Amino acid sequence: MEKAILLNFAYGHGPFLRSLDVAKELNHIITLEGNSPYRIISPLINEKKQRGILSEEKYKEVQELVIFDKDLGDLLNEIFYKGEDYQENLRFILDNYDRIEKKFRNRVKELQREYDIQLEIGRNQRISSGLPRSYCVTMGLFSEFIREAILNGLVNNSLGKDSIKISKHIEDSQRRLFVSEPHILDLKEPQIGVPFIVEKMGENLENLNPGVYVYNSGIENLTNNLPEIKGLRVYDSREHNPKITTNKNIEAVITRAGLGTVSDSLLAEKPLVILPYQKGDDFEIYFNIQRFKRLDLVQVYDSSLSFEENLRLAKSKLKNIQNYKTEIMRKYGTLDGVKYTANLINQDLKN
Repeated sequence: MEKAILLNFAYGHGPFLRSLDVAKELNHIITLEGNSPYRIISPLINEKKQRGILSEEKYKEVQELVIFDKDLGDLLNEIFYKGEDYQENLRFILDNYDRIEKKFRNRVKELQREYDIQLEIGRNQRISSGLPRSYCVTMGLFSEFIREAILNGLVNNSLGKDSIKISKHIEDSQRRLFVSEPHILDLKEPQIGVPFIVEKMGENLENLNPGVYVYNSGIENLTNNLPEIKGLRVYDSREHNPKITTNKNIEAVITRAGLGTVSDSLLAEKPLVILPYQKGDDFEIYFNIQRFKRLDLVQVYDSSLSFEENLRLAKSKLKNIQNYKTEIMRKYGTLDGVKYTANLINQDLKN
């Protein structure tokens, strides 16, 4: 029976990608040690997108190892936030979590008849698989985000407390909790800090006109209302791959305050203009913004100012971004959180 890793992740393509990256890196490490690689079982949420990602050159070494499972994907998709009202999403989870978890665990047991599932690697898991060797890579404990959301009046007290119980149940089922930089909330036991969990992107050398890059993830209103920027082109993520953000002619990045896109931009040393928190959005966005502001790494888009002034303020923080990267390098000895985390998982498995 082939040994396998189960992937388990939150909504959006970033969590799937980052959990896949850690699994891919773990396979790379164990094959260098003379062991056979794991098969990688992933819930299938968006077939076109996920299979398209897997066809990319960077995933060539695992293309034949990945098994997509639609049953797991359908179950996860039931509880995923769809970008409407986050409190309504929490209410749905409360009403349906036990039913969905039971089905999810039963499907995992069915897969265990075909594969020897040794461990789980997840990014911000929203459900517990029941596997004893479950490794969660997150930006902070979900239970803590909800606790803070209650204190900040972002969620109904009763709804929040019931949601914390489910979150704690999921967190307590993890063997290790790895929290990537920048830590949005305070790091507490038994969490383990790790560097940025992002895609490694080399410098883009295309001949681009000077411009700004806009991530269209939850920021359509901002994109559609951007004024014409004299002398700068607006590169839209619906038409241009995020990898162009490493190009020297991309002067800044405009994005929702998702940890993945912001971390990508920090590593690329690009000035950041981020959209303010909007009612109904994921609570994590609210706390991400607070953290980025405390670190003085971003300009939160101010509609009372011209875009040029917002851009100027974002560029003024570039030195802070460079200093922050230096601090992370000094702390961990690397900026590569994927490799760092995979090594920690490998060491733990050996023990």
